[in-house]
Amino acid sequence: MKPTHIPLLGLCLLSTFLSKAQAFFPSGADNYADAPLITTQSDVSNATNLFVATKEPGEPGHHPGLYDGAAKTVWWKWTAPETGFCTVETITPSYINSAVQDTVLSVYTGTAFPLTRIASNDNASTDHFAPNAYQSRAIFYATAGVTYSIAVDGAYEGIIASNAQITTLRLRQIPAKAVTRRAVWRMRRDLSGSGMLSMTTTTTGSYSAVFQVGAVKYAFTGVFDRDGWTVRSVIPVAAKGAPPPSPITLRMDGAGLGQYSIETDAFTTGNLFPRQKIYTSTVLNPLIGSYNLGGEFATQGYHERGWAQATVSASGVVAIVGTGPDGSKFTTGTFIHESGNNTDFILPAYSALHGNKGFIHWPGSATLLTNTSNDPELSVECDYAGPPIPAFSGYGGSYVGNFILKGKRYVKPVLNARVQGFLNNSGSGILRIREDYNEMDNPISEALTLTTANKFIFATPLPRKVSLSVNTANGLVTGSITTTDTIAGVTKARVRKLQGIIFREGPNVWLRGHATGFTKNLYMEVVYSF
Repeated sequence: MKPTHIPLLGLCLLSTFLSKAQAFFPSGADNYADAPLITTQSDVSNATNLFVATKEPGEPGHHPGLYDGAAKTVWWKWTAPETGFCTVETITPSYINSAVQDTVLSVYTGTAFPLTRIASNDNASTDHFAPNAYQSRAIFYATAGVTYSIAVDGAYEGIIASNAQITTLRLRQIPAKAVTRRAVWRMRRDLSGSGMLSMTTTTTGSYSAVFQVGAVKYAFTGVFDRDGWTVRSVIPVAAKGAPPPSPITLRMDGAGLGQYSIETDAFTTGNLFPRQKIYTSTVLNPLIGSYNLGGEFATQGYHERGWAQATVSASGVVAIVGTGPDGSKFTTGTFIHESGNNTDFILPAYSALHGNKGFIHWPGSATLLTNTSNDPELSVECDYAGPPIPAFSGYGGSYVGNFILKGKRYVKPVLNARVQGFLNNSGSGILRIREDYNEMDNPISEALTLTTANKFIFATPLPRKVSLSVNTANGLVTGSITTTDTIAGVTKARVRKLQGIIFREGPNVWLRGHATGFTKNLYMEVVYSF
């Protein structure tokens, strides 16, 4: 079913919901020469006191009619990082006491008085921040590299007083270039409560978007409002013969990192709506390489861990192949997205899995460590729903859980070097498998050695017939072990496959994974032996 369009609504709900995601820049300065520099494309200033502000010699009047307002001006400066429409406005959030109820605002170019006025405004907004607050909003086309001065004053003499002296400034820019944004969302651990939102905008502000709920995708197009907001609704697909469900409302922001919200009858959620990072021959991707990601800690009663391998291309494509904590394979992919600085990146990925009976939700991140910028680390807290599992299983109907994966670049070992430097002290380690009620009677602890030729040698391979090997091309570990356990009243020997990965996390090197089970998988690791 095609999505339907609804008119743009007031931003009161969205501004309240997304306020926690909003960053802040410094308060305005009394003197033009001291104006602080705004360094982002979508931020709000700290509360600024106009009561102590003054008007300087040669300073113009900032009212659109060119006359003086309250003659209590504060200033900011902003250098446009990109070309595109910029909105600056004063706001009076309800949590600010002693707010100025009526402001004027002007934007200028130039380096000294007299300045060149670009835009000005009085009484643009009275509805979505505080009642009877006559705020100001100016929209202008900013050119990359040009510095703009922003002045805020009271609308008229006497409006600023000891009980009405505080204002804040908000700046938002919509770049006039093609931009792709993505975000993953989850409110429940089922297909109908998770998904992805993606949007690609053009240089003129039109866009095409795809909103995904579980395995169902809704495509729509539109045009951003002048200040960068757009609101759309989609009608969810209903069962044949059932009445149509209530629309899902999407509110999307194209300024800076961007923001979004999803509103349904059951929940409201939202977060940042980051832009895809574009790499060129002059802007190189610092994250190129293959990464081994392992479980930071076990889940589901400490039984098993998932893992994944992520390959990052020069263009920023991220291909992910992994194994869920229940042993099921998954694949997904994404692109590197901006986070607002040059050392942190966002890797949002989502895929419906197992014939649309499960999913992987991957709100990932990557960090270039400041002291070792050539050794980045990926980190992600995954939500994973696996396929249905027999009723006898300790997982119940299916595996549903979350797990944290971390890891750095994988580098194939040179001759006579242990993979990833694992067990480098002496090569001595211990294979440990944790027991579980009705799955394995006793914990396992088997001494081993990893040679410099990357061969695992067990001190006593019998009677459990334990074996382990590592693929030095990718760090994946496989093996097997035989245990004798009582399951559902039956005692017999059972062969369990061992699967895991060697990965670097921070200064440490780990081997973690799981041993396959008959009711559920068991947590497996190799630890150092001293």
